[in-house]
Amino acid sequence: MTACAAVCSRGAVHLLTDGAVLDPNTGEMVATTGKVFPLVKQNAAMVVRGSPLLAALLFHHISMLGDGFDEMISSVSAAIAVLLKPHIANDRAAGTWVDFELILTGISETKGPKIFVLTSYDHPIVKEFKAWRVYDLGETVAMPGTSEILASIDVKNFDPVTDGRRLIESQRNIRDETLDGRSHFIVGAFAQLTTIGVDGIATRIIHRWATDKVGERLKPAPLA
Repeated sequence: MTACAAVCSRGAVHLLTDGAVLDPNTGEMVATTGKVFPLVKQNAAMVVRGSPLLAALLFHHISMLGDGFDEMISSVSAAIAVLLKPHIANDRAAGTWVDFELILTGISETKGPKIFVLTSYDHPIVKEFKAWRVYDLGETVAMPGTSEILASIDVKNFDPVTDGRRLIESQRNIRDETLDGRSHFIVGAFAQLTTIGVDGIATRIIHRWATDKVGERLKPAPLA
């Protein structure tokens, strides 16, 4: 599962993702890859928490939507529903459907830096979040995350490298469960920072975790 954190600060959106690809059954790292998709036409970027193959499919379709960020956001829900809904019932019945969360970040032509989310399921905790609808997440998001992690973000003074690394390190210490119910960590390999500003998109690796090895489960050090 992809780690994703985003912060709107000083006229830009700073998006943080990890690079570990895990076996959902064992929690072992099987590969590493970048997980952020720049949407150049819309001055935006997208991250999918779910199937990597689905992420590539969604990127192909979303990258062609609208002539800017606002047009893309207004049309993305209907476009994805048309693309995926015909297949979901059969896939769920066969046990092959994997739900996803789509995070869209960028510079709105009318509202500035924005973060939105769309999911393929009704959210079990945030009851107002329904499937196939786009929701404004405000200035910050952390998936996985906690209320303490979100409260620690100083939006006005956010340093995308120093504070960004601290943010994703906090996510790295959150446990998830494998399909067989065992607890494991899901954030690893490297931390990638993608910044979307009014002048364009820039991305770079800001940290690599040398202890993370393909074929092994992630073992992050406790936070100081």
